[in-house]
Amino acid sequence: MEISISDNIKKISRGLSKKAKRQLPFAISQTLNKLAFEAQKQEKKQAPKYLHKPTPFTLSGFRYKKSNKRNLTSLVYVDAGDRRRAYLKFAIVGGESKPKNRVLLHPTANTKLNKYGNIPRNYLKDKLANKTKFFKGTPKGMQGKDNYGLWERHGGKRGGQKQRLRMMATFVDSRRYSPKFPFYRITEGVVKAKANTIFNEEFNKAMKTAR
Repeated sequence: MEISISDNIKKISRGLSKKAKRQLPFAISQTLNKLAFEAQKQEKKQAPKYLHKPTPFTLSGFRYKKSNKRNLTSLVYVDAGDRRRAYLKFAIVGGESKPKNRVLLHPTANTKLNKYGNIPRNYLKDKLANKTKFFKGTPKGMQGKDNYGLWERHGGKRGGQKQRLRMMATFVDSRRYSPKFPFYRITEGVVKAKANTIFNEEFNKAMKTAR
């Protein structure tokens, strides 16, 4: 989504002296950079309202890129290069996550989640390290994808008790997300609320340093 402040700048630039017009690109660039920085801060601040217990790592994915006098465009974006942040894209626009050549681990009622409500890293690897207690697959006598997952053997043979099974996590081919994080609306709100004030401040600074 592109948000432009060019209409505001055109109105302001009418009637300016040549000296003042020379300072415009610098003032505009500084304004865009401050707006991008403020928008990034708001994205981080408001994320917990819409995302379930976002981790510090997730919040660090909100970035901004500065403009300069030759390229009057600043960016506010999500760095989703790491798959641990990739879900942010789906939280913003929705869609289906369908990784190639692998399945996704999905929690069940028996999964012990971390304080952020997520399956802990290395959960599957750590459980499968105990092969006498955990196994991956479909238990004997069961069928279907719904029964393919991580299982725990519990109980025992004391007192004639049979060992029982419980599913600790299941495997799915894809995961569907609905858009729930108003990323663009938050940034747009910052621009509408602060663009004029910040530009006036930056333009006045630029004029004081003009030669």
